[in-house]
Amino acid sequence: MSGRTTEGEPTRASLLIQHTVAGFEALGIDVDEVLGRVGLTRRDIAEMPARVPMSWGVRLWDAAQEVSGRTDLGVRLGEFVRPEMYDVTGYVVRHSSTLGDAIRRLNRYGRIMGEGIDVQLEVQGNRAIIRQPPVPGHTEHPQITQCFMTALGLIARQLTGKELVPLEVHFMHPEPRESLEMLRELFGAPLHFSAPFNGFVIDSALLELPVVGHDTRLGAILERQADQLLEQLPDRGGFVRRVTELLTEELKGGNPNADHIASRLQLSTRTLSRRLKACGTSHQTLLDQLRHELATRYLRNTDMDVSEVAFVLGFSDASALNRAFKRWAGMTPTEYRRSLVA
Repeated sequence: MSGRTTEGEPTRASLLIQHTVAGFEALGIDVDEVLGRVGLTRRDIAEMPARVPMSWGVRLWDAAQEVSGRTDLGVRLGEFVRPEMYDVTGYVVRHSSTLGDAIRRLNRYGRIMGEGIDVQLEVQGNRAIIRQPPVPGHTEHPQITQCFMTALGLIARQLTGKELVPLEVHFMHPEPRESLEMLRELFGAPLHFSAPFNGFVIDSALLELPVVGHDTRLGAILERQADQLLEQLPDRGGFVRRVTELLTEELKGGNPNADHIASRLQLSTRTLSRRLKACGTSHQTLLDQLRHELATRYLRNTDMDVSEVAFVLGFSDASALNRAFKRWAGMTPTEYRRSLVA
């Protein structure tokens, strides 16, 4: 692998790759063989630049799975993670006043460690949804997802000193075989696979739990340092988030097509396309992701019929939504609803 970052490709801190390699070794995996399969040496790992393409990490996980023959690596490595391993991001989370404050700080500062390390928090009455947002242009890797989710769940317990049990746990990837029982035992909650997002649903009252041993003054100092680091990062995600926000607004009875979104941003359609491509995504990809997430939310949480959901999401008719949903989830909206009560 080249030492250069591919322009426009999502990146992560090389520290994460170093921790991953150390974790593989702790699990008894032949790290030299893993590294050899991706064209790296131990010296390369030690001398990596500060940020590297996300694809490097994916290739390492693939090689580790091939060498070991194991598909439980994500859960096992996630069990090793401590907040302090995430450098400034981890320390600023560690010194948050409450669990909710820690989640909000991870949302803001996770990108310092890499795209896809942040989370989104949405409170709906007595339920709080914690989502890992998808990284534009990046295909989800089940092992990496399980590692992140395991780490996030265990860190929440470490911070609060409580055996927190979520209401639901969601994974975008299909149900795994080898790690399924480990995930059930770890979270002690209903698991949903092939879901529209990766994340947790928890009782919103848990957000007020204090973080054990936090230092408010130190947290404020660390937050200022984290703000400085954040300012030094390229604003890859900001433009994508703005386009997604506009798409969300326009789906509510407006016009989500590329020409209109470009005009709202005071850009040409060609410039919009070029900038999204540089972020590893496209207008159609973002629109599909948003429609998938909203369709699943409406089908799960409301009694709207399929034709109503189709109308709200800007489809020409129910059959168009049926075709799209089957492409996303491998089943029709009606079949998806039935699966919720099966």
